[in-house]
Amino acid sequence: MQSISSIKAISQQCRRLVIGIPSNYVMARLYGEGRNGYDAQTVHDIWKEFRFIDDVIILDDHSFGYQEMYERLHFDACFYGSEYGRAFEQDKAFFAEKGVAFLPLLPERAMIAPPIDFLSLSL
Repeated sequence: MQSISSIKAISQQCRRLVIGIPSNYVMARLYGEGRNGYDAQTVHDIWKEFRFIDDVIILDDHSFGYQEMYERLHFDACFYGSEYGRAFEQDKAFFAEKGVAFLPLLPERAMIAPPIDFLSLSL
């Protein structure tokens, strides 16, 4: 519930709030098939019910990265769930160059301990 409250608070600072959720394929690659019944369309439909969210995008393996989404949507702020290693540092530098605020969604949970190597996880 805290996450929803945080997203609602963020929405009040945005002209337009778009969230991205992983596709079924991305979740299967990260966590294995049958991720506790995860279904991207169902999650999409649930998030769309919140009036403070303007759009929900299902991210596939070609559009999963923050930089790819920036090229598609050209936003001025990006909120992330947690720091994610070397790719996080690259995204942080990219957004600094573009003048995009790159902010933790929940500041008290900004770092995964220990950091996860998602490349190894997906292989």
